[in-house]
Amino acid sequence: MAIEKKKSMKIAYVALDVAPQLFRGSSTHTIEIAKNLVNLGNEVHVICRRLSKTERKFAKIGNLFVHRYYRGIVFPIKPRSDFEDMMVEKIVQKQSVFRSILIKLYMLYLKYVFPLYFAIIIAKIAKKYKIDVILERGSSLGAGTIASVFSSRAMVSEIIGTNFKEISLKIARKIIAYSYDILPKKYLNKTELVTAAANIEMFTPEIDGTRIRRKYGLENLSIVGYAGCFAEWHGVLDLVKASKKVISKTDQVRFLMIGPNSSERVLPMVHKMNLENYFIFTDLIPYNEVPSYLNACDILAAPYNPSAYAETRKFGFFYSPIKLFEYMACGKPIVTSSCGSIPTIIRDKATGCLFEPGNIEDLANAILFLLENRKLSKKIGINARKEVEKKYTWKGVTKKIELILRSALII
Repeated sequence: MAIEKKKSMKIAYVALDVAPQLFRGSSTHTIEIAKNLVNLGNEVHVICRRLSKTERKFAKIGNLFVHRYYRGIVFPIKPRSDFEDMMVEKIVQKQSVFRSILIKLYMLYLKYVFPLYFAIIIAKIAKKYKIDVILERGSSLGAGTIASVFSSRAMVSEIIGTNFKEISLKIARKIIAYSYDILPKKYLNKTELVTAAANIEMFTPEIDGTRIRRKYGLENLSIVGYAGCFAEWHGVLDLVKASKKVISKTDQVRFLMIGPNSSERVLPMVHKMNLENYFIFTDLIPYNEVPSYLNACDILAAPYNPSAYAETRKFGFFYSPIKLFEYMACGKPIVTSSCGSIPTIIRDKATGCLFEPGNIEDLANAILFLLENRKLSKKIGINARKEVEKKYTWKGVTKKIELILRSALII
């Protein structure tokens, strides 16, 4: 009896907040899901953010189509500008009258003009390419949802943060989320949880970090690494504070801080604590270089502090951090906070070391434990790699998402 071949889907992935080339979790998530959906035999149209005239408006690689648009319709808006910080992080601060008016106008634009304008564009793409289903990131602010109504397409809502519109949840046939905690209970019956993941071919222990150690003069030292965003809720300031105790026990340790804009948030505290000789800041590096930097480290830290961010204080730690899985994929012992879903991913003293979020003493002790127990640290790293291979690959996560998209077509 012949096995029926599954039908290929045409998917519009609406990610209007995402600039694929940036060093961010949102970019990695979107690119990896799109690529793996294509690898599963589907046609995928990513509708995303254009940052400059030098970027092509449209690109096609096999069955992956990329449609780029300016955030401001006819002009780009820089990610994480003052306007975006006000909208995304709801930062309240004193502004000049002129700037305050601009911010209010921008927020009105995002609420009314932005979703309607881009909904028309997405609906046209849906009709032109005969799209079967729209997958909308919640942070696209309902543009994909309205487009699904205009074009009569099934819609699945991807909610991995709190910046979404409830109308998207209402109209979505299915909801994909990292956590139930940020969703109204009435939508949980059509919600399925997924995690983030790692590209285990890109992030692997096989990549040698010796070149990076040599570059920064770290050949004979122990290195604690951190990669990613330097926002306070990522716990980077806690890591600086904890380093004081670690250094008091061994001055043969250095902290490698990998990522952009570190000097604005972290360097002032490093100077204040007279730790300049112990911290190295790389600033922005190409994403394909990140595995080399991670493999240059002996320990990798993800010291999240939910109390430092209003949204995680309200809802708890609702993220599924990509850096955690990329650390694991490199086979490194990890120090991370025991918050949200992290304790279901990291088993203490087995695939990493957990500490109480915001507890500086606990964080320092976890780092020292791994530095002082090298044999166990190596085993923990090996276990972490095995765990990510088994449970947390983008290919595996995307297979689940593909099933959810298919189920939305038959509802």
